[in-house]
Amino acid sequence: MSMKRTHSLGRNLLTISLLSVGMVVASWAASATMEETYSASLAPGGRFEIDNTVGDVQIKGADVDRVRIVVRIEVDDADNKEEAERLLQEVEIRVEETPGAVYVRTRVPGEFLDDKDEDYVVDYEVTVPHQVQIDAELDVGRVAVEGVSGRVAVETHVGEIDVDMQEGTVEAKANVGRIKVNLGRLAGEGRLRFETNVGDVELTLPVDIAVHLDASVNIGSVDSDFDVRTERDSWIGERLSGDINGGGPTLKARANIGRVRLQSR
Repeated sequence: MSMKRTHSLGRNLLTISLLSVGMVVASWAASATMEETYSASLAPGGRFEIDNTVGDVQIKGADVDRVRIVVRIEVDDADNKEEAERLLQEVEIRVEETPGAVYVRTRVPGEFLDDKDEDYVVDYEVTVPHQVQIDAELDVGRVAVEGVSGRVAVETHVGEIDVDMQEGTVEAKANVGRIKVNLGRLAGEGRLRFETNVGDVELTLPVDIAVHLDASVNIGSVDSDFDVRTERDSWIGERLSGDINGGGPTLKARANIGRVRLQSR
């Protein structure tokens, strides 16, 4: 089944292609799935911002001058087929294209937020230019970013964060979840900050990175391949503080309960 929707968004008119719409109903519960593909112009160096509720977000850099967004929406455990289809259609994906930026927002019906039995997941697969500024925020799910250069900022409430980037700066924050970052080269004016309440922070950094390190855990351990002094704040917490390769911008890494690990490459 194929259809088209046209939305007037921001300053531009986006044509949204709805592809591969499938409805699946099991004998014991009803579910529905839908896949949409969006495309918007974004020159290298532009900004991509995405805000999702429940589901995974995967962002990959490529040699392109447009953003391609594939969205898969799934509704489960509805009472019947009609209810599953109705709830599926009420999930709204908003894409706004402005000069130099693309914004994506996920809006779900209030019924999903009222402790109902129905479940939903909205997964994104996004292709962006290699050179890009990324802001991603997610309530529940995993965020993965790879193959980009620039400034990356990611925040999740519950879920893992994985960033593998060529060069730039990274900020990552999770309430509950592991943070794993592989940075090829430090570049740009963004901040280096990694924070999780419950989970580990795993950083792989270039051996010649020049930063001032401030890493700590309240309950857990801090380990580093770099020569930095370890301070034990208490019998259950540790802190690393000092300059690496002569110092530079501050790199902050925090875990309330977990482990902070810095590896060189």
